[in-house]
Formats: sequence, C-alpha cells, structure tokens
Amino acid sequence: MRSLTFLLMLGCSDNTVKTTNSTPEVIISSHNNNSSFYEGDLVTFRAEVSDADESSQQLRTAWYMNNSLVCDWSNADDNGSSQCPITLALGVTQINVTVKDSQDAAAMASLNVQVFPQGSTDTNTDTDTDTDTGTDTEPNNLTPVLFLTSPENGDVFYDNETIEFRGLVQDDLDSADSLAVEWRSDNSGLIDITNADSDGNLYAESTLPLGSHNISLQVTDSGGLSTTKNVSIEVQPLPLPTVQCQILSPSNGDTIVIGNSGNQFQMEGFVGSSGSITDLSYNFSSSVDGWLASGTVASDGSVGWAGTALTEATHDFTLDISYMGQTLCSDSVQANIEQPILTITHKNVFVTSQAHNGDFGGISGADSFCQGLANTAGLSGTYYAWLSDTTTSPSLRFAQASVPYRLVDGTTIANDWADLTDGTIQNPINKDEYGNAASSSMVFTFTMTNGSAGLFQSPTSNCYGEDCHCNNWTNPNGQGSPNPGSGVGQTTKTNDDWTDYSFYNGCGPNGQPIYCFEQ
Repeated sequence: MRSLTFLLMLGCSDNTVKTTNSTPEVIISSHNNNSSFYEGDLVTFRAEVSDADESSQQLRTAWYMNNSLVCDWSNADDNGSSQCPITLALGVTQINVTVKDSQDAAAMASLNVQVFPQGSTDTNTDTDTDTDTGTDTEPNNLTPVLFLTSPENGDVFYDNETIEFRGLVQDDLDSADSLAVEWRSDNSGLIDITNADSDGNLYAESTLPLGSHNISLQVTDSGGLSTTKNVSIEVQPLPLPTVQCQILSPSNGDTIVIGNSGNQFQMEGFVGSSGSITDLSYNFSSSVDGWLASGTVASDGSVGWAGTALTEATHDFTLDISYMGQTLCSDSVQANIEQPILTITHKNVFVTSQAHNGDFGGISGADSFCQGLANTAGLSGTYYAWLSDTTTSPSLRFAQASVPYRLVDGTTIANDWADLTDGTIQNPINKDEYGNAASSSMVFTFTMTNGSAGLFQSPTSNCYGEDCHCNNWTNPNGQGSPNPGSGVGQTTKTNDDWTDYSFYNGCGPNGQPIYCFEQ
C-alpha cells in the first residue's frame, strides 16, 4: 500500500497545509523496572500509548527483547493499549517498545527485568502493583537500544522519490547525540551518517536506485558496542502518465513587437494527460534568454506566460512538461522579437487630488506621496514633488526635461525645463492626476520660479519665523513658535505666483496639495 499512498500524496501536494505534528507518548504499564522472572516464563507486557493529534487506534507499536524483534508493528487498541507476550531469556533482559504515528513521529519506552534459572529462590515476579526487588547489578555497558521506525519491511518507493529514514536510539552510558550512526543500503552503499538529536531521534533522507534494498541502521556507542536493525524495501520505476502538449501561441515565424511600445509577449499552451493534470509541471524557456517561467499545470490543462523581458532576436521558444522531475513532453516554435525604442513625447504634471499636512516625512516622503497617487491613477513613470527644503530643491534633483511638460489632459505647461523655470508658465497647473479640476487654489512649494529653494527674492521679506518649509516637511501643526508654515503657489496662476506667491501660515491640520512632476 506504500505506492498507493505516495501517488495520492502527489495529487494533493500543492494544497497541503503543513502543520506541526506532536510526538506520540508511550509508557510500559504492566511491570516495573528490575522485575524478576524465571527463565522461559511467558510474560505479557503491556504499554499505554497516546498522541495529541491522532486517536490511539491509529498508533502502531513494535516490541523488542534485547534488541531482537518479538512483536512486529501492530495498531494499539481503542483504549490506547498494546500487548506483547514474550518468553524471557536468562539474565538481565531489556524490554523495549516503540510507538509511531501516521507521520512516522516516534517515541520509545524501556525497562530491564531480572531472569533467573528455573528453581532459583531469588525471583520476585513483579506486576502493576509490585515494587522493584531485583538484586543483580547491571553490566557496566549495554548495547544501544535501537528502533528502525521507517521505512518498514516491504515498503515500495519510486525512482526519484525522496525516502525518509527514521529511527530511535538510547544508550545506558552515552548521550544519544554522541552515538555514531550509519544508514546503509546493500544495493547502493552508504546513505547517511547524521547523528541522532538529544532525544534519540534519527533522521536521514535520500533517493535510491531501482531495485531491492536491504536498509541497515547501525548505532555504535563510545565503548564500541553496536546495534544494527534492517528492513527490506523495493524501489520501482515511477508509473508515468501519457502526456501531450502544444504551444498555441505564438506560431512559427511570428514577429512580435514588445517592450517600450507597451505590448507584451504572450506564450500560451495546452496539456493533456492520462493521469492527473495538476501533478504535472511546466517550464517555458528561450534559446536566447534561457528560463522564462515555470509552475504547475492548471486543472483545465492551460499554461501561459506574458512579459517584456526578452532580447530583440530570433528565439526558439520551448514548452517542457514534466512529472516528478522527468520530462514527458516538449514543443517548440520559432518567433522574432522586436524591441522598438519609444520616443518620449512629454512629461506629466499634476496637482495632487489629496491635501496633506506639512509632515511628509521629508522630501522623500513627499515624492512617495506623488508616486502613490500617480500609480493609483494608472500613470506610468517616476514622479517627484515640486518642493524645496533647506538642503535641496527641484533645480538640484529634477531631471531637466527637453520635452514639454503637460497636464494629464494634454495641456502644455511649458515646452521644456528652461521654459518651465523662466518665470512664467503657459497654463496653470490646475488638474489632478485624473484630469479633474484642482481641489485647492494654493499648494505647498517653498520653491521659486527657477526651481531653487525660497519664497521671496528679498532676504528681508522671508517667511514669518524663517520656517517656510514646515520644518523641512516634518511639522504637521497649525500653530507654534516659531510660527510654522510654507511658501505656497497658486493653481490658478501662470506668472511667478504659480509657485512663488506668498506664505501660508500653518502646516496643519488639513494642509494643502502639492505639484508632482514626472522625471
């Protein structure tokens, strides 16, 4: 049934919600440590198992005596109890039980029992209510107690499938994480030598070649004592579905203009399969630009990619369809890609549809305010705020365009940067990013007509309190000392008042709009 489980997992893998899995718990409840028995006694040992995530009957247990299997994996009963009858051997005998859940998380419990020769008078058999009465001392070093919890005998896996190997170990002298560990296959050799964690959990993962594998897990303590456990598994060829695929667009010989013209290259395909479509993955690639896109095939069999990041050249475009890393179908077409250079005809200008108090978080925050409104309105390009502070201004940080500045409705404001900064503009900046009429007649600026910082030409006519920029665009207050405020312009003017009109007494609470210029 291992193979069926794996195939079902494949069909659900994309939608699996990963959650934390609790480790099950187990205690041996039937006897105490160092209970005494006679050699050859048939004793039934009982353990109680539980798990925070699963019902007890979903848990499986296995029992060992002196590291030899005596009761193979079986489900606990409805009450979470597992029993195992064991014929006891002479001497100090280790009884171990391990439990694992459906996700192979495991735990173990152990006890030692004293087994005396028949006829001896030193025994004191111990059950649930007895106390420890053993008198023999245990050896100085015992072999590690080891469980190989996953995989199990007879499990079937597929080539290219990652197999998880799990176990549990404990030792009477050494900490679990100091023990030497070796996972090995008789078919392919060494698999892993990763140590256990401090709780004794062993984990490794690997793919294995086709064929039968006897998997051995060996753990060695510092005294040189080793324990080895084995399981036999099979790795079979993955049953592959029959798959067909075709590129629907572009067609062979197409010439496609993309890039700055605003057009995108569209690649579309269709996939059919005798198995589950959503188990398949696709990959689009170009002979010129390499990998383009990959993902899972849609439930209707469609695949697609769109973009402009392609070199101007003749491309062989390929669609590959794969299952578990194996390519099952490919299709290719040849198409010509052209990337014309778009002539920039103008730069957009607008007054913001929203007012803002004087605290933009500095000039950069005002730029972000402009950019956000432009993006929302669907305007392309990069936008800066027509604002100055004590360190910078539009004349220092703007790209000084050689093409006209226009409102978003096409109205020309100035023919170029020189025309914009010569003292007057051709039309007022009175439309917002949507082309609607300005909501206010005044805007924050603290910028003169030549794009430099300042309100008035005369230093004796400076702003009240000498703060004409809302404390470098960080002050949201309406009043204060010195009196906060800003140099302002007028959205109704084309003379120097468009930017260098007067002083606005206050930075809040509602504030004013600002001008935004495309760079």
